[in-house]
Amino acid sequence: MKKVNHYAILSLSLMTIMSGAVVAPVLGLIAEEFTEARDLYIRMVIALPALFIVVFSLVSGYLSRRVRKKHLAMAGVTLFFAGGVSGALTGSIGELLFTRAVLGSGLGLILPHSTGFIADFYEGPDRIRNMGYSTAMNNFGGIFATVAAGYLALYDWRYAFYFYGITFFILLLIVFHLPEKPFIKSKAAGKVTLAPRVLAMAAAMLVVTLIFYASPSNLALFVAREQLGTSDTSALLITILTISGFGFGMLFKTIKGRLRSHTGTFGFLAFIAGYLILIISSDLKLLSLAMVVIGYGTGTLNPLIFYTTSMVAGPAQTTLSLALVSGSMFLAQFITPFIIAGIGGLGGMTGIRLPFWFSIGLASVALMVYLIFRDRLYID
Repeated sequence: MKKVNHYAILSLSLMTIMSGAVVAPVLGLIAEEFTEARDLYIRMVIALPALFIVVFSLVSGYLSRRVRKKHLAMAGVTLFFAGGVSGALTGSIGELLFTRAVLGSGLGLILPHSTGFIADFYEGPDRIRNMGYSTAMNNFGGIFATVAAGYLALYDWRYAFYFYGITFFILLLIVFHLPEKPFIKSKAAGKVTLAPRVLAMAAAMLVVTLIFYASPSNLALFVAREQLGTSDTSALLITILTISGFGFGMLFKTIKGRLRSHTGTFGFLAFIAGYLILIISSDLKLLSLAMVVIGYGTGTLNPLIFYTTSMVAGPAQTTLSLALVSGSMFLAQFITPFIIAGIGGLGGMTGIRLPFWFSIGLASVALMVYLIFRDRLYID
């Protein structure tokens, strides 16, 4: 395979975190622009796309047995581009939420194929390596988008949405260089059967994402209330977290090669250790260490789950299986703010660390379950 074909496959992974990373730095400015909008509607600017991603990723997985995957990817990138850039032209919060729904629908069509094409064209060590690269590209897209959107917002918050225009070049790369295997319409296109282990992987991705998102969702509030820094401190820490996820994703093949069946064990232990460090942190060094350790958890567990899914799914169900797992990730992103809000309501002002304890407890339970079923799920 030519390098440009390889880059075209990985380019699909750039948009995953980019969807929310562009908006996060300008959310406060959007609230100032649409002063009549309720706080819930402002929060939905970030949360709403996840709901549409879940739905359309499943639709895309189902359609992949009837429609060429490349065509689905092209349609998805087109919707992502249109929904993203048009956010700059909106005149009300309702219009902005509509564009976010369009963007989420597009990403949902793309999402199963960001790993599905890897499963189609790579085997063995190459598949392991590229699943790690896919996670790394997720994080790289988030880093790049956050920095660029923050810079553009210095001029006008609407300019940040023009950053989505970069996906036009991704569309060109896909149109001319995305490879595809010969299309054979499934004779069982009306039947949907998934292996039980695929459902287990979807549940695992839901849990891993819930564990992870307690950090970026609650970090700014934690830093402010504990007087550990400013909003710039929070932005720096989230950047460290994202870079860590990128770095360990790039190293996933090496990590899995050395740890083998213990890869998941160390991933969950990293979550537990990272949140414990975060809870006891009293300075920037410890906070930064916590972000690196938590980044290790997500940088290894995410590609591990996607790789395992691609191996346990039947050949005809690979894309649909990956769609279910990807949908679980964004379902967790959508419900995390509500869970964090509920936990915060229970703890009040004294409960700022409760979401971190929640992640530790959930990671501990997940670790025990993983150790019990590891031999059944492990794929060398």
